[in-house]
Amino acid sequence: NPEILEETGDEWAFNEGCLSIPDIREDVFRKDEITIRYFDVLREENQRLRTSMKLRGFRPRSNWHTYRSYGYLVGMMLVRAIERSERILTAMKCRGFNGRITLLEGFHLRRSDLAFAAALGLALLGLIGAEIAYATY
Repeated sequence: NPEILEETGDEWAFNEGCLSIPDIREDVFRKDEITIRYFDVLREENQRLRTSMKLRGFRPRSNWHTYRSYGYLVGMMLVRAIERSERILTAMKCRGFNGRITLLEGFHLRRSDLAFAAALGLALLGLIGAEIAYATY
């Protein structure tokens, strides 16, 4: 399972459902940002596949067969990661996730949001101007 390393930011309420009792929904409070460790899952998967290759008699050398076998290893890890992500999406949908994060508080455009958008636009225009002025064709 992924391990939560850090939780930062404001706490938000998410309205989620229960798998065992579909009609009941409750607010679950979560932070803005979380950092998770998912490398253990990938490392264990890689170790299982390498052990499987070794038990089948694979010995790494510097030849085409070795490169192809490692390519298959990476491909199998990619396919299994995609299958895992599809299972996670299915579990999220079973819990009532519809592709949108519903918040109890609505978004209100503030003056600071407009100032940030204006600063970002000016920076973008400055970069475009610098590209045009110093471009060598």
